[in-house]
Amino acid sequence: MFSLLTGRHPGRGLAQAITALGHSVTDIGNLAPAKVAVGAPKNPLVHALAENVGWTTTLAKAAQDNAPKGLPIFLGGDHALSLGSVAGMAAHAKSLGRPLFVLWVDAHSDFHTPATT
Repeated sequence: MFSLLTGRHPGRGLAQAITALGHSVTDIGNLAPAKVAVGAPKNPLVHALAENVGWTTTLAKAAQDNAPKGLPIFLGGDHALSLGSVAGMAAHAKSLGRPLFVLWVDAHSDFHTPATT
């Protein structure tokens, strides 16, 4: 996503900053939502349910696959990013018997249920 305000892409320079601190960075590239079949949402205001469930599935798997290799950083421009990334990291923490701590950098939490979306 390109910012009209700054003229830059979010995250530009992040890899260089992390590397400068002595850490390694691996960019796993862009992901795509899994193809899923879901029923109609109970809340008529829910938008693109199958696509959001697909993103949740993809991001949860990416978190679980990559968390054992280091500290995953998820960057995206859609609020649907929260559910899959946090769910995947929670599953990883649970598998280690450890608590989950989340650093969420955004103007708001983006955590909703189907009833509150």
